Order: sequence, then C-alpha cells, then structure tokens
Amino acid sequence: MGKNKIIQQNRCHYSDDDIIIQTIYKDRKATFIKHSVDGIDEIEYHELIDNEILVPAHKVYLENGSVIVPSGISLDDIDGIENDVYSYLKRFLLIEEEDLLLLTAYILYTWLYDRVSTAPYLWILGEYGTAKSRIGELIGLLSFSTTFLGTAVTPANIFRMQNEIRGTLIMDEMDMDFSDRKSPFVQILNGGYKSNGVVYRSESHKGQQFVPIPYSSFGAKAVISREEPKDDSLKSRSFLIRTPKIDKHTLNKNGIPLNINAESRIQAEQLRNRLLGYRFKYFRKVPYSVNMSFSDSISPRAEELITSMLSVLPISMHLSLVKVLETHLFESGATQFVNEEMYVKNAISELIKGKAELPIKILVKDIVCQIKNQFHEVYESKEIVAIAERMYLEISRLAKGTIVIMRKIPKDEGNVGNEGNEAK
Repeated sequence: MGKNKIIQQNRCHYSDDDIIIQTIYKDRKATFIKHSVDGIDEIEYHELIDNEILVPAHKVYLENGSVIVPSGISLDDIDGIENDVYSYLKRFLLIEEEDLLLLTAYILYTWLYDRVSTAPYLWILGEYGTAKSRIGELIGLLSFSTTFLGTAVTPANIFRMQNEIRGTLIMDEMDMDFSDRKSPFVQILNGGYKSNGVVYRSESHKGQQFVPIPYSSFGAKAVISREEPKDDSLKSRSFLIRTPKIDKHTLNKNGIPLNINAESRIQAEQLRNRLLGYRFKYFRKVPYSVNMSFSDSISPRAEELITSMLSVLPISMHLSLVKVLETHLFESGATQFVNEEMYVKNAISELIKGKAELPIKILVKDIVCQIKNQFHEVYESKEIVAIAERMYLEISRLAKGTIVIMRKIPKDEGNVGNEGNEAK
C-alpha cells in the first residue's frame, strides 16, 4: 500500500452509503465490526480512497473505561429491546416512571442520533445525594460510544473528545461557568446541538502557525449538575430530569442496590451488544416521518427536539412518549404550560364522558373543581380561562358563569383543543 503514503485515522465509528463500522473492545483488543450488503464482519482496519485507512479508537480511551463501546454484536431479540433497557434501569433507580421512560428513550436515541440533524441534550438536575451520578453511569453503560469526561471538565475536553469519539458525552458535576451566553461551555454546547456545529481553534498544522482547525461538537450529551444553567438558549436544547433525595433505608426497602456490581456490568455489556445490532438493523430505515399532535404551548425548537427524538425511536413508543417529552422540556416556562394544558384536557375529558349531544357546554368552575379533585392542583376560574384561550378552545361568558364550548367529541385527551390540527 506504500507505507509512506498511508494516512491513518482513529475512528470510533464510521458510515457511508455502503457500510457501517463500529469499534468494539474485547480481551484488551480493539477491532471493527463492519456491516455491509455482504453481511457482518470483524476487521482490523478499513481502507478508504487515496491510501487513507481507518483504525479503531485509541486503546488509551478504551482500556481505562473512559470510552465505553460494545464487545461484539448480538442480533438476538432486537425488536422490543426498549423493554429490556427500561427493566435494567428500573433495577438501579428509584425515580418516577416517566423519568425512566425518558431515560430509556434517550439511550435508544443515542444509537441513531447521527441519522438526524438535531441533538437534544439530557440534563440531570438535583442536590447532593440524589443519585445523579448513578443515572449518568447507567446512561454511559448503555449509550452509543459513551465518553465519560469525569468531573474536571474543561471546554477543550468537550469539543476535542466529541470530535474524536462522536458518540455520547457524559458530563458530571457541571456546575461551573454557566453564567451567560458568553461562557465557553455555553457556546460549545449551544453549537453542538446541530450536525454542522463546530468549534474552531488556531493550531500549528503541517509547519504552519495559526491555522484554524475545525472540531465537531455535534452529538448526544447528558449533563449532570446541581444548578440550572442561566442561559435560556441552552435550556431550550435540553430535556430535564430532576432527581429527588432518597435515603438508604428507602433504597433498601425497595431492593435498589447501592452499587453496580461486576455481574450487572456484564449484563450492561450484553445490552450494548444488542443495541449495536439495533443500530445496524435500523440505521438505513430511520429517520421516520413523525406525524404527531404537539401542545400549542411549545416553541418550534421544542417541537424540533421532540420530533428529532421520535424519528429514530421505535414507532411503538411514540404515543406514550409525546406527553413525557413535552412535560420534560427544560425550556423556560414550557413545562408549566404543558402541565396546565394537560390538566384542562384531562378534566374536560372526564366532564364530557357519556355526553354525545353537541355542542357540549362546560362551566369553567366545574373544570376548576375537576382539576382539584383529579390532580390536587388549585386554580382560579380566570386562570383556567387563560389556559383555555391559549389552547384555542371556544369560550363564552354567560350570566351563570363562563363556559367552554365543545363542538366536537375529541378522539382522545391528547387532541382536545387541536381539532383540525392533528398533524401540526
């Protein structure tokens, strides 16, 4: 091959129109798994044009566990793997079911994130002792080409390691320099949300000084911190999970182990190998066209986040995930608006049960009572009117009180107020 002309690149993964390649690490040896029309093969390197060859990711990252990759590939039981990921997480975490569902969805999303142009982030927020780092460790054990940045993160760590591995970054204890949009952390993370996001650094290159070198910052990222970022733009790129404080007695009572032992890590490795099979099977089939009904209160960017996630996830998850994704938006104010709409939608659905004659007139004060009884949330009538108007529901003010008029029986609670706009 003419050794003096070979250009060698370490790559954790690679794809083009013909092949998909992934680094695997087993028995202290890194090789590639290649998927093509000819099948699946294990190879030492892959040659591109002009004597350029790709070799697996550096062992220095793999042997100390800072980068986690599969040890092989398993094509067994790929369909329905989301249920096994969910069950694995549930064994180690005592959090809300919706939070578990979001974690499961995000892990599956990471294995196909490079098939879409938008990369939502997952923000884990909580005080000391609330299992934040446990969540980060579990995400890292199961996600696509994970890089653990540790707790001493610098801006250069983020864009250099993302450029090198191009997988899922886990950033723990990220409670520094998130003060405003001028922060280098904020700028790098805001840029890495899009597939063309790059960071330029002037470096010596082939004997020339101060040559601008681009580093890709695009990719899935899980950020673990005790404080909210003060930049609204960064929040708008993220889904949020808040972690509650749970004492040791409660964990023991619920059978939650305090440590992830060696056997459990082997089970995580087996799941990673199956998830690689999932990636290979669906890489050419996604993104799916998403035709769902979203809340009227979410922004175009929030809708983009949700669509990006759903477009690479199993279609069987879509219906249950829409509400979860909407209510976990970190975007300022969005979560509260979505929750309020959900209260009104569900209250109306309960109040019109058994009624078939249209139009149906519902007193706002009855909606207030229903929300109080059903969700234990207290609202004034004027607040419900404002929410209903935001949802484009028909409002009329009569002598006996303000009413909401339903001229159509909604198919389900998710479409109340969206009649005629189901494929937004």
